Amino acid sequence: MGKRLLDINPLTGMAVSFEWNDAEGSLTIGHHQDPTNVIEDNKWALLDIETHRKQAKKDWIHYAKIDEIVILEWKQKYGVDFYNPNHWKRVMQLLNDPDYKYLKRTSYKHDR
Repeated sequence: MGKRLLDINPLTGMAVSFEWNDAEGSLTIGHHQDPTNVIEDNKWALLDIETHRKQAKKDWIHYAKIDEIVILEWKQKYGVDFYNPNHWKRVMQLLNDPDYKYLKRTSYKHDR
């Protein structure tokens, strides 16, 4: 049996697929999302120095934009639950990691 698409979130583009392997008797649920649009938007935001200044004057900064697929990756790879307040220190470490640098929308460093 081939892979079947179960659902697509029209707002985020996150797709969920289902695949049954008769030979192995295994079931695979997959999550797929193309993060290109968010990454490109974040790169442009990094260049917008004027917006950074305005936000800093108001004591807030749009620090990062993170796709659902990355949130799932962090949970699977590192055991980091983005939605758990007790994991925020590790979330900030991951955001400052060079592998995830394009999730940030500012050059500021936050270590909360």
